[in-house]
Amino acid sequence: MAAERRRDRPAIFTERIKILGWLKSHLQAHLKLRDDQTDILHGNMTDIDQQRVVDDFGNAKRALRAS
Repeated sequence: MAAERRRDRPAIFTERIKILGWLKSHLQAHLKLRDDQTDILHGNMTDIDQQRVVDDFGNAKRALRAS
């Protein structure tokens, strides 16, 4: 099944912020995901940016957009 057709939306947790970028780039490459299909959330982000990520994750339409 193509990545854009999947309905599962996993969340991956790590203790290191540096690993977040590595995970994002490698998951995108290996799963053929677009940049807007992955995001990063960590405690050093502003409250507004954190809330945007949470809202986007809860928006099912965002995950199902076609290429």
